[in-house]
Amino acid sequence: SASERENFATPGYINSQSKLSNNSSSGTLSIDPQIISPDGDGQGDFTTVAYALPTPGYVANLRVYTINGLEVKTIAENDFLSENGFYTWDGSDNNGSVLRIGYYIIYFEAFHSNGDLVKLKKKVVIGSRF
Repeated sequence: SASERENFATPGYINSQSKLSNNSSSGTLSIDPQIISPDGDGQGDFTTVAYALPTPGYVANLRVYTINGLEVKTIAENDFLSENGFYTWDGSDNNGSVLRIGYYIIYFEAFHSNGDLVKLKKKVVIGSRF
């Protein structure tokens, strides 16, 4: 319940007992290109996943999921990061096999010792050239 100062109620407002701190920092994630065709022809065979964080010192995980939520690739696990950097992904799964044509989600989460947390996700498409 709310504090006495707020007459023990705060209808329509944020509760006076709520923790207002935001322990989620901003960061950015970009995918270039967003459509890849990992067929070995030298054009669009991989994508670059670039990140930018507010400060150095984050530890990150970067994973790829199907649109149904199945994890298919771990690109980075507990990597210590600088403020800016990038990873590449060639459209393969954890076994090294090229994934099927379709939509995939790149999920990036980074933790800092000060309690900040950054969670970002972007879509990438594996396509084919005809």
